Amino acid sequence: MDVPAYIMDRYSDVTLSADSMHVNGASFFVAISRHIKHVSIVPIKKWNYDKLLSCVDKIKAEHDYRGFTIKNIFMDNEFECLRETIYEETIGTSN
Repeated sequence: MDVPAYIMDRYSDVTLSADSMHVNGASFFVAISRHIKHVSIVPIKKWNYDKLLSCVDKIKAEHDYRGFTIKNIFMDNEFECLRETIYEETIGTSN
């Protein structure tokens, strides 16, 4: 299903807010887009740099597939280890 043109025209550049969520011992990386309120959830078994970066890459690929461009991701200091790598991929981070 294609994203309606009026949404792409207005919201093709996306800003995400992301954080971790823990439910009954299960961990998740959760991101929500600020304007269209699309929620992305990626389960994580082990918290480390590679797994966290993989989560960001999955969410980025999901948005790319639909034609959206992630311009910013706002995360807290828990994800500071990703800042430089994500910035190099042209997605800015802020805390």
